[in-house]
Amino acid sequence: MVPQTFGGAGFAIECPRLVGEINNPRFNLAHNWKLARETAPDGVEVKQTVTGPHVITRFTVNERPDLYTDAQAVCRAWAKVLVEELKEVVEAGCRFIQFDEPMWTESPQDSVWSAEILNEMMDELGHHVRYGLHVCGGNPRRKRVYFTKYTDLVRPSPP
Repeated sequence: MVPQTFGGAGFAIECPRLVGEINNPRFNLAHNWKLARETAPDGVEVKQTVTGPHVITRFTVNERPDLYTDAQAVCRAWAKVLVEELKEVVEAGCRFIQFDEPMWTESPQDSVWSAEILNEMMDELGHHVRYGLHVCGGNPRRKRVYFTKYTDLVRPSPP
């Protein structure tokens, strides 16, 4: 683990080191979703919430630039793993997936390429699934950590 700081919050988080190829560690999302579906009352939609590939990338210390040249390459590798898992969730019957990408506000310079990767993931998972996106700028202690405006995360549509 390598301590990493994010934004101006003044604290560090220990993050895992990337020392080899990113492969699917088997999160067993489909099994867990089915368990939730079996437990939930009839008529209640059960969504699958996952940490998005960008935030996983931000918490990954890339020590293998020979395998992954930059953050986008790492993000694409994590996206591939997530798509493998989420395809199984969709096959199990899930029709609502929420991606959590709270660090887009911490690194708006990454928002265009990370959104493109997220769009590619959704294209691969299919348009018969509803998607949600969680982006924030705070933490559980209600202390604002990042001060980017949400409008900084999007680019205007071309004329």
